Amino acid sequence: MTLIYAHRFFQQSSPSKCISCRCCLFNARSIVNKIHELHQLLYFDNYDVLLVTETWLHGDVNSGLLDPCSLYRVVRNDRVDSHHGGVAALVKRSLCVAEENVGKEFANLELLCFDLVFGKCRVRFFVVYRPPYQDQIAMNNVNMLITCLKQYAVSDDYSTNVVIGDFNCPKIDWKHLSSQDDHISKSVLQ
Repeated sequence: MTLIYAHRFFQQSSPSKCISCRCCLFNARSIVNKIHELHQLLYFDNYDVLLVTETWLHGDVNSGLLDPCSLYRVVRNDRVDSHHGGVAALVKRSLCVAEENVGKEFANLELLCFDLVFGKCRVRFFVVYRPPYQDQIAMNNVNMLITCLKQYAVSDDYSTNVVIGDFNCPKIDWKHLSSQDDHISKSVLQ
């Protein structure tokens, strides 16, 4: 289980007013097999938003298993053609969350889109899992992902976009936001 955590501060209309939101991203590689670790993050580490890639969830797994105490709203996008991949978000019920359904033309993407609403401020999350393939289908999916992000990103004075996930792009130097000359890595950095 790879764990990345961050404290995010989202600015309201005034620079002196910030809203704190504790977020955590992890790549589960089967969340059901790591259910105790998930419950530790939910109930003891007290995150507001928990984002998960490679959930490996499917329709036979009830969301109640993920949060038996019902403290979080579970939003998920399971991979339909196998028991791998998939993304999920668990958001504290005290937060105002609105799931954004992306168009059917993006059904092949392992992507979740939702908003956290704080008064008139909105934070749009895009949680992404991109399988580690480098073939033509992978290139098409990256192009589709870029199109989706451009179409659904919000751009007003009260909104912020957060694109987060596992992009499986080992050739990207994330510190310097640069990559070697491969189409997938270059496109992800766009």
